Amino acid sequence: MNTIGDYKIFENMKNVGFEDDEFKEIDHIAYRTETDERYEELKKEFQVFASSSSEAMIAGRLISVFKLKEALVYGFWVIYGLELLAPRRIL
Repeated sequence: MNTIGDYKIFENMKNVGFEDDEFKEIDHIAYRTETDERYEELKKEFQVFASSSSEAMIAGRLISVFKLKEALVYGFWVIYGLELLAPRRIL
């Protein structure tokens, strides 16, 4: 699997200029949202693909961590983690 919902993760990374050989290690994918509203939307959407999740305020922003039901496979990496970051709050 390299798609979560409508997000073609690795295809999109290549489309913005990342090359396969730039990655030495991949243990999770992180997605930073621009608005709190988008964070809440994606948090609900990602729950569908997750076997578990947690949320915490870290360094002035909410961060949700999801363990995926089905791993993302990229090359020889198997990725079970997805991190969703809300916009940073001014402290």
